[in-house]
Amino acid sequence: MSIEDEIRYDTEISNTITKFMVWSAALDSGKEGLFQLFEDIIFNKDSHGKVSRNIIKALLNSEKQENWELVEKLLLAAQRQEGLRQTILEALDETSIGALQYMIKVLIDNKLTRFSSVVRAIDTWTGLGWDSEKETTVRNIIELASGYFTKPETIATGVKSKNNNEVYMALWVQGVLDVEKTVPYLHELLEKGSVEKKSLALKFAGETNDPYIEMPLYFKALEDENLQVLAFAVPRMNALLEANTKSKFYIENTDYPNFFDKVYNLAQSITEKEKTFEGKVFSWLNVKFERDTLYAAAINLVGDNNERLEAVLQHFEGFSINLREKLTRNLLGSFYSYSYYSNQNNQTKSEPTEFQRNFALRILKDRGESLVASAVNVLKDLSLTEEELTVFQELFKRKNSNLKKNLTAILIKQEDQKVVNFVDQTIEKGDLEQRMSMLNLMLQASEK
Repeated sequence: MSIEDEIRYDTEISNTITKFMVWSAALDSGKEGLFQLFEDIIFNKDSHGKVSRNIIKALLNSEKQENWELVEKLLLAAQRQEGLRQTILEALDETSIGALQYMIKVLIDNKLTRFSSVVRAIDTWTGLGWDSEKETTVRNIIELASGYFTKPETIATGVKSKNNNEVYMALWVQGVLDVEKTVPYLHELLEKGSVEKKSLALKFAGETNDPYIEMPLYFKALEDENLQVLAFAVPRMNALLEANTKSKFYIENTDYPNFFDKVYNLAQSITEKEKTFEGKVFSWLNVKFERDTLYAAAINLVGDNNERLEAVLQHFEGFSINLREKLTRNLLGSFYSYSYYSNQNNQTKSEPTEFQRNFALRILKDRGESLVASAVNVLKDLSLTEEELTVFQELFKRKNSNLKKNLTAILIKQEDQKVVNFVDQTIEKGDLEQRMSMLNLMLQASEK
């Protein structure tokens, strides 16, 4: 199929998502008749061709202004077609810098910031994080971008501004031009800036989605005990640690010395469990600090170090349910179960380690169903000592029928004398609920 037919029938055939790059290169090389084909499709003059996302991307990815002007005309002709306007603006995520700069000026000159698709698009490009915002703010943001693109020599001054909008957009334009050049600015803001400027630097770093830019800043932020700064650093830091748990990239990494100790000691030193910060850096931005996220980061840095694991486990019962579940998944592996029902389908054949056995007995008393179900999954085929079985006694006080059913199933598999002793002790010391459970246990045992 010729390149002309690929373009003409793009809405009817399955072109690859990167095909627009080939078309852009062909446009820039001046392939005869190609610009005319695009123009005819844009103005609905071609008998078959229809405007598609790939066609818009090809024009915007080009380095020639005449191609951008076609998209400009399409955008201005969109009028009430919000969907078309959104498609055009979304395509600017994968565009040439020249086209982005040109289209930003089009938005300003034609006062298009009043449209919701424009507001969403600018938010997507910049990562500012607004759901909806006043037109004056949106216009201010985009005018700042245009100004820095036009005069990139003013970026350094913009980064030092007291106005957070100016600082952020100076960083953003520099990031578009060359993201590596934002790194010195970010470190300076984190080291010498106010709490607001430190938070802004961390916010921007997260939007780069470049771990080699982000993590050195987050690591440095751990030295700052201000909860607002940590609220901007810790969630994304933990997400990077989580993503690299299996590779152990950050564990014992010499670029981040004593990483576990830094995180763990900081978590211990902070008394507040959580704190929400509203309207920080930008009026629409809210962030939340949660101490458990620091502990989650510590868990991700444990690796094979048993001393670190023991240190974290000291706080286990005080963790949130989500964090207890995360740690249990890590420690029990294939024995982890989301519910009692899942246990019926879990055909784990491996023998639990001594540590897993002891940990299961510990979490058996937890109130989280997945944790208790996981403990049951570890213990269900084991021969338990009489001392270990004493853990079960308190649990028979609970009204949870699923729990008691699973505990009874484990008990029935034990040696007869252990069961007799367990029943005698529970009846002697237990309440009515426990005694009724023992009656049920004896009935089931007699049917065995």
